[in-house]
Amino acid sequence: MFLKNLFLPYDVYSRHKIVAELIGTMTLVLDVGASLKELSQFLPPATKFFSTDIIGGDVISTGTALPFKSKSVDTVVSIDTLEHVPKSLRQKFLSELCRVAKKGVILAAPLGTDKHIQAEKQEVARQKKLPVSPDPYLLEHIREGLPTLADLKILFKPYPNHELYFSGNFVTAQKLFRLHRSEISLPLAGRLPCLFTLSPYLRWGRAIHFSIWHLPPKARLSSHFCEQK
Repeated sequence: MFLKNLFLPYDVYSRHKIVAELIGTMTLVLDVGASLKELSQFLPPATKFFSTDIIGGDVISTGTALPFKSKSVDTVVSIDTLEHVPKSLRQKFLSELCRVAKKGVILAAPLGTDKHIQAEKQEVARQKKLPVSPDPYLLEHIREGLPTLADLKILFKPYPNHELYFSGNFVTAQKLFRLHRSEISLPLAGRLPCLFTLSPYLRWGRAIHFSIWHLPPKARLSSHFCEQK
C-alpha cells in the first residue's frame, strides 16, 4: 500500500495523509465526494471505509441529500469538495455531513484569500496558453468560489463546538502543481524517471492547502483550508 501511495499526485498524497492522521482509529468512515476512494489507502486495515459521490464511489448520491441514517457513521470526511459545491448549497452540504456523523466530521478545502484566488486565476490564464486544456478543477474553483474566512464564519455559526486550523503556503503548492501538470503531459515512458526524481517533493507539497474544524455538539467537525497567514 505504501508503494502504491508513492504514485499518487503530490496533492492527493498530502491531503489524504493529513486527514487519515486526524481520523485515527475510528472503525467506520464515510468519505463524501470521493469517487476514487484514495483515503482508503491511508487508513488502518481494520477501518471500514466507504465513499459516496455524484459520479462514483460505493454509493452514488449528492452531498446535500445523503442516503444514510442520522448518526450512522463514526466519522464523516469530505476532502476538497466544499469548494466545488455552489455557495447556496454549502450550508445544506455541511448539515448533511453533521447529521450522518456520530463522533465527528473532518472537512478539508482550500482557503479563498485574495492572493490565493488571484493566483488560481493567473494559473488558469497560463494554462490556456498551453497545448493541454486548463485543469477542470481549477475552473470549477473559479466558477463556484473558494470559501473565504468570512464564508466560513457564517457556515460554521450553527456549530459552536468547532475548531479551525490553517497550514501551508499556496505559493509552494502552486509551484508543485505546475510540476505535476508538466509531469502528466509527458508520455508514459517519460513519467517514471520524472516521478522518482520529484516524488520526495511532490508528496508533501499539498500539505499546504488545509484547515480543520470540529462540529456537532457531541461530535467533532474538522475542516482543512490551506493558507499561510
